[in-house]
Amino acid sequence: METTNEYTITGKTMMLAPALRMEGGTVVYEEEKTFFVTQTPTEIIHENCFRGFATFDGRVKAVRKYFHFEKKVPVLVYEKNRIACFPTHSSKNHLCHWVFPAHIRVMEKDPFTTGFTLIHTRNNKTLRLPISPYVAGKQLGRTDHLLRMLFLTPPDNI
Repeated sequence: METTNEYTITGKTMMLAPALRMEGGTVVYEEEKTFFVTQTPTEIIHENCFRGFATFDGRVKAVRKYFHFEKKVPVLVYEKNRIACFPTHSSKNHLCHWVFPAHIRVMEKDPFTTGFTLIHTRNNKTLRLPISPYVAGKQLGRTDHLLRMLFLTPPDNI
């Protein structure tokens, strides 16, 4: 598997999953390829928020204030490109995956493992999440709500 030290999130990013290796890191799932990055998923999110001229903590604080989401807060990574993602767990949890919902076609219960969800993407790939379909659906809905309010609602009504 290809390896890199840093990663820039783009419109092709589908998911950042923690690499279950001794040294940590991330498995990045893009539309056309999968590769390993030495940064953790949360480090990638933090760094890309900076590249979007914001801090991760600032993004989370704003969402908490205006949307009253306290835990597992979706993050707007790049406002200009409307790229947002949601965490599967607390961002401090080593099992936290970051999912970019623009690629989701449908989600379903993993028929083989209790408490897991399968994501079928628009380009016919299947990704597996270590959370229940209920939690995955809730996180998807929160992220959708965030994006709709930011980009479809006049600023005075947020």
